[in-house]
Amino acid sequence: MRIFEWLLLASNIGYLAFLLAAKHNRRLHLLIAGSVSALLLVLHLTLEGYRIHLIVPYLFTATAIALATADYMTGKARRRLSKALTIPFYTIVSLLLLKTGLLLYAFPVVKMPDPTGQYAIGTEQFHWIDEAREETFDDATEGKRELIVQLWYPAERTSGQPELFFPDMARMSQSEQIAEMLGSLKGPVEAFGDYLKYIPSHSYMSAEVAGDQVAYPVIILNHGFGTTRHFHVSQAEELASHGYIVASIDHTYSTFATFFPDGRVTTNTTSKLGFDIATLDRISQVWTEDVTFVLDQLEKLQSGEIASEVAGKLALAHIGVFGHSFGGATAYDSAFDERIQASINMDGPLFRKREEAALDKPFMFMLSDEVYQNQKKLVEQDAFTDEELDKLGATREEYESHRAEFELDLAHLKQLAQNGASVLYVEGTKHYNFSDAQLISPVLKYIGLNGDIAPKRSDGIVKAYILDFFNQHLRGEGGGLSAGPDASYPEVKFVPEMYAEWEPASRK
Repeated sequence: MRIFEWLLLASNIGYLAFLLAAKHNRRLHLLIAGSVSALLLVLHLTLEGYRIHLIVPYLFTATAIALATADYMTGKARRRLSKALTIPFYTIVSLLLLKTGLLLYAFPVVKMPDPTGQYAIGTEQFHWIDEAREETFDDATEGKRELIVQLWYPAERTSGQPELFFPDMARMSQSEQIAEMLGSLKGPVEAFGDYLKYIPSHSYMSAEVAGDQVAYPVIILNHGFGTTRHFHVSQAEELASHGYIVASIDHTYSTFATFFPDGRVTTNTTSKLGFDIATLDRISQVWTEDVTFVLDQLEKLQSGEIASEVAGKLALAHIGVFGHSFGGATAYDSAFDERIQASINMDGPLFRKREEAALDKPFMFMLSDEVYQNQKKLVEQDAFTDEELDKLGATREEYESHRAEFELDLAHLKQLAQNGASVLYVEGTKHYNFSDAQLISPVLKYIGLNGDIAPKRSDGIVKAYILDFFNQHLRGEGGGLSAGPDASYPEVKFVPEMYAEWEPASRK
């Protein structure tokens, strides 16, 4: 929250109330009140910066100080509005100021959670081209697969200003691809999303890597389908502050927007391919190949073949991977690579590997309350009413036609649970409670993307379990949280037995 924004709005409301309540036109009092608003406006613009959401207070303050100054200088009392105009005037202005307050509440310039580790955080960004793979998601006939990958790492001697949480926000309005994707929503999305450019991260570009350890464990991070690596900045920073090097991948053509150094922008064109199982498996395979390629590139970083602040500092014998949603499925699939020791799927599905033997490595499945309840209904067989299926966007016929696929998923989850995987859900959560999106606007709760749990609470829970899991399996320490219930986190419920004991309807 930016304090001068709210003080400016409060001063405008006070000025309006004074106009309404004053029996006489008190020129000096109006000048003082207008001057206070003007001072707050200057402080806000100087210290916090302009934002479109406050256009009404800007205009109100400028008008108020101009009229109050003119009245005071001339010594003449301004004529009051007629009774016929008084009510409409005050009603319209009050509603506009109320709307401003609602916008500030809905789109706050938040302070992202402070990392809890002992290290400062550095970051680097890379544009890598996989010459061994053709790009299959664009119209180029000879294009190679290109990725933007960002690293976060433990650092020392940081200087300057931290990077922005969403540094490419200013480039969005100039992108023809984004304009085409958003269509008529481009203006509103840009206007309401403009505030994101004021949110700082805790990371410093190209800061010197911390030198107190010979090398640091490595973790690959995968965003959800149609989102962006920026939705997981605070998770990456938390891990980096505890001594991990995190490589977060923008999976090209499956992000909201990926910005390349030469000015090109790609958007989520893979969403046009359809959502049948074969297509999703194909996309999942490309994402998994992205992870494989990034692992190869990290080996080049370690050897110094690719210049980097972290060259020689990657403990490549200790690699983990995690992701959200579609990125969670990718985290699972890519963990079959022998270079990866442990994996976390945050509220994601299963793809490709569902008909093979389950992963026999440390694995944690973190589910939202919403997804767990739906999985529970699947386990209980035929538990969905027509009304419930309608809420899920599926018909009874569609559900029945996909029953075999559901049973393959459950059979795979059964194997995982029997292999000792940690399977848990977090009460009160929905899908986006596993990303930083939950922190940037309370609106997400009201449109059904976040659950009832407080965003800071769910953020803290998710980070605690991610950190504890990787500490155990990449460092050989900790591990208490993923072993079972903990009194500090009563919202976390372990449910591996539900999957381990599942039987298909044909065997009952």
